Amino acid sequence: MRKHWLYLAFIFIFSLFMLRSLLSQGMMYAHDSIWHVERLSHMFGSLSTQFPLRWSHSLDHGYGAPLFNFIYPGPYYIGSIFMLMGLGPLAVFNLLMFGGYLLGGLGIYFLSKKPLPGLIASLIYLTIPYQFLDIFVRGALGEVIALGMIPWILLVYTRQESSKKLLWYSPFPLAILIISHNFYGYLFCGILLLLMIFVYKSKKYLLMSFLLSLGLSAFFILPAFVERPLLLSSQSEPVSYRDHFVY
Repeated sequence: MRKHWLYLAFIFIFSLFMLRSLLSQGMMYAHDSIWHVERLSHMFGSLSTQFPLRWSHSLDHGYGAPLFNFIYPGPYYIGSIFMLMGLGPLAVFNLLMFGGYLLGGLGIYFLSKKPLPGLIASLIYLTIPYQFLDIFVRGALGEVIALGMIPWILLVYTRQESSKKLLWYSPFPLAILIISHNFYGYLFCGILLLLMIFVYKSKKYLLMSFLLSLGLSAFFILPAFVERPLLLSSQSEPVSYRDHFVY
């Protein structure tokens, strides 16, 4: 492990340099940043009354809303741990952004079998323009964390494939991905199933890990699916792809 320390330190410093503006005073303006900060506050304030959180009494101008029953709650649960330590919601939002970004870079590094190629791959991942679009333009907290978890999912599945046994930690990365972003969670579950069918050979243990991940995230995905017909948005077309598709 010692041979990795220098490379890991470089990745950390590089990530810190690329996202150094998150350390500045004030709030970073992005499309969704204010909503994530508000949700962090609502999550932390409501966890004392219910867990898992299904209804937020203070959202929607005090009328309440079942937001966390349908929108990924993972980043806000993680953020509540840091808020319990005394950090404010804005600081936690910036910390989660940086953590998801750094986590992806480290995961890409460890996916490689050799340090130098891993470092190069990590730097490519960390400098892809879409990363900065997510962080500085869209403020897509859930998506940043989800992207950061994908390399770790592939890493644990690769190690499980080579060890031919169920690793105790193997279900956690996919479960975190599922509760961190709805679309990425469902999309990557489909990709993993295709990999298990056509690429991976130790299908038994990989399938066990996959099912355990679904079980760990069932507190979110089951109510979201079962109760979705109760939403007015399920009976209409709130967003039309024609408004966002390049002709």
